[in-house]
Amino acid sequence: MKDTGRPYKNDARRASEERLTENARERKRRLRTMLFLIAATVGMALLYYSLNAIFAYAFLFFYGAAILLGFAYVLANRGFSRDGLSVDSLSPTIPLDERKRYLRERDSRRESTKWMLMLLIPLFLVIGMDILYLFWGEHFMNLFRSLK
Repeated sequence: MKDTGRPYKNDARRASEERLTENARERKRRLRTMLFLIAATVGMALLYYSLNAIFAYAFLFFYGAAILLGFAYVLANRGFSRDGLSVDSLSPTIPLDERKRYLRERDSRRESTKWMLMLLIPLFLVIGMDILYLFWGEHFMNLFRSLK
């Protein structure tokens, strides 16, 4: 919306417009994340199947990378032991500023490990596609052959 320089008639209108722009930014961020995940999944699938065509045991590299990255993600977030905690749910004997610091640290750990999740999701999808093809690939191929 174009700013005319005139003051708003009320603060509710200003808050509503700020909320709309915040929602638009959030939608844009989610769209970028989704597009990145799709591109990463396609890229990893192409890499996975091209390496499997060249080297028979290339799948072990992807399985190992997924396992190591998964463990690293869980360890970096301290096993998610701090999930579901609030300032009130922590012991009242701990000073308030220390409880808040404890929860800020949890949130900062989660933010700093998002990149691992952006690699883990495509890895698990590609490995899942390969397992589906391994066990039910012939059934799918026969299904499409019968359609001709």
